[in-house]
Amino acid sequence: MIKKLFWLIIAFFIIYILLIFKAPAVATHIEQILHIDWFNEKVINFKKTFDEVITNIPSKEEVQGTLNGAIDMISTTKEKIDDLRLKANEYEEKYNETLNYISWAAQKVDELKDKINEASQLISSWATFLSWAINDSWITLTGSIE
Repeated sequence: MIKKLFWLIIAFFIIYILLIFKAPAVATHIEQILHIDWFNEKVINFKKTFDEVITNIPSKEEVQGTLNGAIDMISTTKEKIDDLRLKANEYEEKYNETLNYISWAAQKVDELKDKINEASQLISSWATFLSWAINDSWITLTGSIE
């Protein structure tokens, strides 16, 4: 009995939905009797949306064309990225070479500073020695300290 009632409700519902499109006046009258004023409009809007979606489905060729275009774009982008990686590697090598050259130059500058300091100390010691020698010679020549 419940099974028959269930199938009767399903049949009524299907017939009612068909009436919305085939006999809108009858469906509107049923809608008013059942106090579901929003239902017809919702079913009609759903059918319109469904029809738009179904009619706007792209063909196999359109999908394939779009897919091929996307694959081409991805390939082009991949090639550009690979080129950028090569350039980045070249720049990294140049950067490392520059760092090595700067380190070498800094080492040479430090060596030069050390040699200048050594020369400065040597000159200073020679100047002190000469100053002593001159003062000592002056004392010997004049015989007095003034």
